[in-house]
Amino acid sequence: MATWNSRTWTLIVAAAVLGFVFRNPLTLAVLHHETAPRPEVAGEPVQAADDVKPFEHVAGGKRYRIVPRFRWDESARVMSEEPYSAGAAGALIPLWEIEGYA
Repeated sequence: MATWNSRTWTLIVAAAVLGFVFRNPLTLAVLHHETAPRPEVAGEPVQAADDVKPFEHVAGGKRYRIVPRFRWDESARVMSEEPYSAGAAGALIPLWEIEGYA
């Protein structure tokens, strides 16, 4: 087996760096997603009849038939945030302890 020369390693490293740098756009390009309009945060929550066909969902080894009848649209605007790190529940959300997060 021939040894890998420095050009091959350079190309591998360059591909890895490019993959890392462009990982978010690549992920969005590969995953299926639909665009949506900006939410209307000034209005009241909306519950409206929906014509979505029934579908099946398997959970815990059991099959369920879901019959959607209404859709719910509740939009909100975040006015401020406060890290939640006190109490027993604070241990469940360790991300706030990472410097520079949020």
